[in-house]
Order: sequence, then structure tokens, then C-alpha cells
Amino acid sequence: MNNIAIGAFPEPLPDETCYSLLCRLAVRHGRITSNQFCQSIFGHQEPLRGYVFKPFRMKDLQKWFGDQLLLSQMRFGDSHSCYPYYSAFLNPKHSARLCKCRNGSVLSAGQAKRINRECGFVHHHKQQLWYCPSCVREDFLQYGETCWRRLPQMPGAIYCPIHKEPFRPSGVNHRDINYQIIPATYALIHIPEPAFEPGSIYAERYYRLAKDIAWLLSKGFSVPDGEWLTWNFFEVTGKPINTHLLYEVSRSSQRRNHFEDYLTNRIMQDSGKDRVDLTVSRQMGILLSIEKTFGTLEKFYSI
Repeated sequence: MNNIAIGAFPEPLPDETCYSLLCRLAVRHGRITSNQFCQSIFGHQEPLRGYVFKPFRMKDLQKWFGDQLLLSQMRFGDSHSCYPYYSAFLNPKHSARLCKCRNGSVLSAGQAKRINRECGFVHHHKQQLWYCPSCVREDFLQYGETCWRRLPQMPGAIYCPIHKEPFRPSGVNHRDINYQIIPATYALIHIPEPAFEPGSIYAERYYRLAKDIAWLLSKGFSVPDGEWLTWNFFEVTGKPINTHLLYEVSRSSQRRNHFEDYLTNRIMQDSGKDRVDLTVSRQMGILLSIEKTFGTLEKFYSI
């Protein structure tokens, strides 16, 4: 396979997932089925939904682009996967391995299976692909098409921090995309204007959490690992960081009028689970603990 087989690869849009890039590439390939598309670029049937969170494999990128890969400096792991976010929570060994995936995944099959499970997206993610209506409108005006972005898919990301409006479910289920190409442009072009929703008393908390998740998506590879994070928090505050916060709330039969309770309910609702996964609880607990003490992740890491 060479760059003739891959065809005209689309210019990545801001925050676009690798799954979305595959969708836009398939559109450029013309009237072929999802199976034919996978056969043409991977050489076999390929499960696709993982590319909502992970980058392309380096071995595939090298087949697609050859020597042009080094010249292009395309960084699918850095800018179009969720690995930067997850690397900030992992142990030093796994975090270092993810940091080597800036251009594309260099993990062995066994490493990828273990680390992806530890990240939490394998078994705990939103049931549908989500989007921001204003981001979509701006995409159509500027690019003539839109994409599936990383931030709306993340557990805990409820509001768009740019437009300060709730993310919306697209109706495209994760089950549907494992072996199907469903471009965001096709799925979202006929979606009507959303009905008015009353504001949340915790809107500012949702904005701040989404901003911190977005910050890690863009900066995660440049910050230390999860062990450093928990150790440094304790060194500065004298208190252990709360890693079981939402898990404990989700196990309780009663809900209080607190932000953590609202967030827990929303994460369970979006994922279709009756309990917040321990991995997601750890990530959210760390973020909320840091926000409570330092305001933002960026301030914490600048200490």
C-alpha cells in the first residue's frame, strides 16, 4: 500500500478524532462500503470505534504515507487522540509509553490492550457520539463540513467551554460505528436547532471542568505522570487527593444537592451504567480536587 491507495488525506480539523478523519477520508474515496474502505486502507476488517480515543498505529501511517510521514510532522497521537489526557493519570511506565505515541501508536498489541483498559475508555464511555451545535455551525460556515471532536466524547465534559452551551447527543451509537463509517457531516447536517434548556446552577463548574479536560487533551504529554500528580498534590496541600469521589457517590442510594452528585448522575446517564467506573472516578476525583484547591489544572502544574 502507498499514498496512492490512501488518496487525498483530509486536513485534520481542530480537536478532530482519528475516527472522524477516517470518516472524512472514506467520503473522499467515493461510493464504497465501510468494509471495502477498511480493506482498502488497512488490508483487513478493522474495529473502528477505538479510534474515537486512540491514534492510528505507526505501522499503518508508514504504509499510508511512506517517507512523507517524517516530512509532514503529522501528530495524530498528540492532537487527534485522547492519549494526552489519559497519560496524566497513568503510572510512570505506561505514561512514558503513551508519550512515545505523539505521531501514532507504537504500542504492541499487548501493551495497547493493557493501557487502553487502564485509561478507561474501553468499557466506560458515553453511549453516543456527542457534539456542540455552535461548533458544528461554525465548521459548516468555515470548512463546508464538520467532524467528531475529542472533547465532547470525554466523561465529565458536559458543556462546550468555548460556546458555554451543553454538548448534545448525536443519535450515533458507539455500537453502530465499530464497523461502520458515519461521518459527522452526514449525521449532523439535518439536526434541528436544540430546544431551550434552563441554565444549570453549576454551569460555571461544568465550564471549568470541561476547560481542564480540554487543557489536558492539548497539554497532557507535556506534564508528569499520575504518580507525580498525586505525590505533588499531597506535598503542597498536606492532604491525599480524592480518587474515589464519584464512585462513592454512585454507590449511595441518596443524592445531595451538590455538584458532585449532579455530575455523577450525568456520567451514569450518558454512559448507560448504574455506577461510575473506578477509572473514571479516579480521573474526575483528581480534577475536582485540584480545582477545589488551585482553581484550574494549569495553575496546579505551574506551581
